[in-house]
Amino acid sequence: MENLDINTLKKDLEDQLVLLLQQTKVSELNSLEAGAVNPDRSDLATRYRQHERERVLNSQIEKQIEEIEEAIKRIEAGTYGTCTKCGNAIAAGRLEALPYAALCIQCQAALEDNH
Repeated sequence: MENLDINTLKKDLEDQLVLLLQQTKVSELNSLEAGAVNPDRSDLATRYRQHERERVLNSQIEKQIEEIEEAIKRIEAGTYGTCTKCGNAIAAGRLEALPYAALCIQCQAALEDNH
């Protein structure tokens, strides 16, 4: 974890978390507003596709929020930068690119190969 400023990474993660939480609130408000309007039949299919896209996006955002929260917990516990699967160090370059990474590149690749 040489060359990584943990305090800066933690602040960046916290800032990203705030932005994602705000984004989910805006999305929820937009969904409520869209539901308040009584659509005609021609709009139903379009709204359904839009709703499905929003659902997938919100699911991805929720997953990212969980990953960021877990990374912050690892920083506070002193285990940040250690792979949660094998216990080896996560490369600094990987953490710079994906600060909430919980797995080293080898464990991540093995996980993706199994899916």
